[in-house]
Amino acid sequence: MEFEQRRPDVVRAISQRALLAWWGRMCGVARVPATADATPETRGTQTQSMIHCDVVMDDGRQRFLMRFIGERLAKAYGGDWVGRFLDEALPVGLSEATHRAYAAAVESQQPVYNIMNTPDRKGRMVHYERLVLPFSSDGSAVDRLVISVEMLSDEGAFEDKLLMARTSTSPAYLLNALIDMNSPSLAPRDVEGDVFALD
Repeated sequence: MEFEQRRPDVVRAISQRALLAWWGRMCGVARVPATADATPETRGTQTQSMIHCDVVMDDGRQRFLMRFIGERLAKAYGGDWVGRFLDEALPVGLSEATHRAYAAAVESQQPVYNIMNTPDRKGRMVHYERLVLPFSSDGSAVDRLVISVEMLSDEGAFEDKLLMARTSTSPAYLLNALIDMNSPSLAPRDVEGDVFALD
C-alpha cells in the first residue's frame, strides 16, 4: 500500500474536513495533539461513525487496541470491538490493509485518508472514506488514533449491516494519502465551529 502526500482538501466529506481542521487546531505548536484531547465523548451524531484505539507494542509488534467504536461501525463490522485488538476483530485481508493505514498515521505522525469501494450484500457499490488522526501522550510517539468513517453510495440507499465483515480479501483502495497540513486549503466555511470537538 503506497501513500502519497496530499493537501487537506482531498478529504471529500464536510464532516471529516471539520474534524481534520479541529485536529490541526489542537496541534498548536506540537506535531500532533495530546492524547488527553482524544476521548470518545464527542458531540453530535458523529460518534456513530468513529473509532478510538490505543497503539500498543506486544512482543515487539505494533497492535491496535480498540477503546471505542461507534454504533454504525459496530453494525458494519459485525460487533463491538472494545477491548479487542484490530487483528482479532477483522478478517485477515481487511485487517492487514487497515493495519497498514493505521501504522502509516503512527509512523508519519500525519493524518491518513483512504477511499475504497466495497459492495453491500445486494451488490450496490459503497464508497468507504476513512480519516485516521494521530495523538501523542508524550509529544513524540503516537499512542492513540481517532478514526472517522463515511460510507455512501451513488445509488442512494445501501445496506451497511455486516458491510465490512464480509470483506475477506484485501480491499482495492482508490486513494491512500498522507495529509500535509502545511498546505492550507480548508476554507473557513468548511470548518465553522467545533462541531466535532472531543472533550
